[in-house]
Parts: sequence; C-alpha cells; structure tokens
Amino acid sequence: MKVNNTGYNKYIEKLYKENTYSAGKLKDGKEGKPQDRIELSDSFQEIKKYFTEIDSDINFDRVSKIKDAIGSGTYKISSEELAGKIIQKMKE
Repeated sequence: MKVNNTGYNKYIEKLYKENTYSAGKLKDGKEGKPQDRIELSDSFQEIKKYFTEIDSDINFDRVSKIKDAIGSGTYKISSEELAGKIIQKMKE
C-alpha cells in the first residue's frame, strides 16, 4: 500500500514558522523572549487548598510502616475494630 504525501509536511512547516521567534522579536514585533503562562481555575485552587490541608494531617511515618507491613504480608486487621470504626464514622 502506498501513502501519498497529503500535505502534512507543509502544514507542519507553516505551524512551525507561525510559532517560532527570530532575533529576540516576538510575533507582534516587540522585543524580548516569549513568556508561557498558565492560569489555574478557581476549582483547582479550591482542590489545592484541600490537598494542602490533607497533607498536613498525614502521619507519613505510620503510612510507611503500614505500607511495608502490607507488602510483607504481616499487616493484620481486626474485623471487630474495623466494623466499630465504620459504625462510628456513619454516626458522624
């Protein structure tokens, strides 16, 4: 099967030329380097706030010990204690 040149090369070349800058000049003729800019939504800012709060509450030492115990197969869970905690959380 033969695939003919469909003009993608010209399209890519055009995009490249439109998005490159030469001799320190921006596309609009101003001097300087182009600046990338990222704006985060209000929703993301709210989520980030909660993650920051969660990170401060995490006991990473305990998490590491539990992770190691699970990995080695030595982590045991009391079903009665787990059920009690589930009921306690449901009441809150």
